[in-house]
Amino acid sequence: MRRRHGGRDRGLGNERCGYARGVESLGFSPLQVADHFATNTVCSPRLAAAATVTTTLRLGSYVYDNDFRRPVLLAREAAEIDLL
Repeated sequence: MRRRHGGRDRGLGNERCGYARGVESLGFSPLQVADHFATNTVCSPRLAAAATVTTTLRLGSYVYDNDFRRPVLLAREAAEIDLL
């Protein structure tokens, strides 16, 4: 795993972006991710990263875990990603 200072690219982001590109190149239209507290995955950054490297995918999440996320902040996150 590559690591860079500042938390910008730890190698894993390239892997996930490559996955999104691969899904798109295979002709799939949706890409959904899951929000799991136990595995430390978070939807919003993953969806934002996929949005930056694809053009036709419809992005979404299976579910957000509201026990760990405040709904108002989650809505603000989603709105910001939509603007970007």
